Amino acid sequence: MLDLSIIVVAYNSQDLLQATLESLARYTRGVSYELIVVDSSPSPGIELMDQQAESLRLIRNPQNAGFAAANNIGLKLSQGRYIALLNPDTLLHDDALSALVSWLDAHPDVGAAGPQLLQSDGQPQPYSHGSAPTPGYLMRRILSHLRSSYLHDWAGSQPQPADWVAGTCMIVRRSAFEAVGGLDERFFLYFEDVDWGWRLRRAGWPVMFVPGVKITHIGGGSIGPHARRHYDRSLVRLYAKYYGALAGFGVWLALRLYRRLQSVARRGSR
Repeated sequence: MLDLSIIVVAYNSQDLLQATLESLARYTRGVSYELIVVDSSPSPGIELMDQQAESLRLIRNPQNAGFAAANNIGLKLSQGRYIALLNPDTLLHDDALSALVSWLDAHPDVGAAGPQLLQSDGQPQPYSHGSAPTPGYLMRRILSHLRSSYLHDWAGSQPQPADWVAGTCMIVRRSAFEAVGGLDERFFLYFEDVDWGWRLRRAGWPVMFVPGVKITHIGGGSIGPHARRHYDRSLVRLYAKYYGALAGFGVWLALRLYRRLQSVARRGSR
């Protein structure tokens, strides 16, 4: 069995994807792997260089059904002991994926792990990992945002448990994936990784943030112009799934108020 299946979902990100594939070829050593690119771009879609076409599988997705659905196509085709989800706007260095495979081999009880994400300026990226968005946590997070602060320290020096790690780059053990199934396709974009972490932990598979492993996330490569709408809709769906329809409706109302307060704050700062 291969050590690793790497799944990259692409959407109108040709230049960024090219850089990601080049970094993968350069910095994925010491493990056997397959590379699956699922292209959800409208026609004509992603084009690969001749030498790349021989070393990976390119799946043309006839319709853009969302990030979770596209990753599930790759998950069904994957054959590795571990499965990595990787955004097409990331840059690997220092054999990051190989290091995560080695770390998981040394910790067989862990179901999934994610690295430290770095912004283009080398600073830790917010939301590389986090806590489950319980009602109390959500209120604390909204209040911290209104104060332009964060609840977490996104840097770190030692591995630590997390309720979820970002789907930007995460590695899942095959046995853990088989225990909980793929991503929930009701989440078109955002919170599919939070939901997966929730399900993994409920099934007895811890999720870990491993800051000793780092990759760069350029960001914004494929999300499109409706990111905020997808974010809010997915958060409402997450609450409806775990807390019921009434809770989902309450989050919808809270988000409308929060967005209104954001708009007022922006106007006041001009």
